[in-house]
Amino acid sequence: MSLHISVLASGSKGNATLVESPGARFLIDCGLSHNQVALRLAAHGCKPESLDAVVITHLHADHMTRGAKTLCLRQEVPLFIHEDNEPFLLERFERLAGPNGRRWIRRFRFEPLTLGDCTLTPFAIPHDMPANTCGLRVESRASGGISRFAYATDLGHFPSSVLHAFEGCGAIMLEFNHDIQMLRRSARPDRIKERIHSDRGHLSNAQAAQALRQILSNGGASIESVLIAHMSAECNTDEHVIHELLTAIGPSILEDVSFVFARQDAATPTVTAAATHYAC
Repeated sequence: MSLHISVLASGSKGNATLVESPGARFLIDCGLSHNQVALRLAAHGCKPESLDAVVITHLHADHMTRGAKTLCLRQEVPLFIHEDNEPFLLERFERLAGPNGRRWIRRFRFEPLTLGDCTLTPFAIPHDMPANTCGLRVESRASGGISRFAYATDLGHFPSSVLHAFEGCGAIMLEFNHDIQMLRRSARPDRIKERIHSDRGHLSNAQAAQALRQILSNGGASIESVLIAHMSAECNTDEHVIHELLTAIGPSILEDVSFVFARQDAATPTVTAAATHYAC
């Protein structure tokens, strides 16, 4: 059996990604209202109470909102968060600091954790949070096969130390946030431009395309699908992304890999990280 991934929303106004395996169903991040989460899950035949967990990569408001808090308190969905981020979580969401909230919080470190039939391995990525920002590698083993998916958004640069997280994956999700020239020409304040373009901000299309080239050359030959994520509505277009992919990798990339553009206002089709079989 395989992992199935659908990005319910991606962008600066809210992020949430649904991951399903034969033995687990969970969200990576929840930057949407509870109503929006319910509506977008319903389009995939799911109800909020069917979730096994919400795994939060970091605490910026487009990744963790009251919607996640409501899932935790109303639907009793466990909330997984890096242990260093917990003090910031409880300061921001006081109801989670009470006994009813705390019992649904699950703390993790940069070590593998188990969720149903999935192993989730968090890894550190560079972003301007006071504590930690995580990428995630997800593996599901069932029926003599293993399916792998890796998730990395909100990173100012792509360190070589994270390459291992993408090895052997059938599908990945990677941030292509902005076109550098569009960002420079935008009406945004200079301090915002500097933050976005810093090494703890967001990946430009050119950086992301070079990162994908590294991934494909270092154990990423099995990748069949790439989810293009966290695109700026003001400073990016599909055409700019494709241009950088062609520049960094060449025309064959559009034949070898399926690219799915994640949007802010609508969920993506389901992407499958196909299982590879291993000897029992």
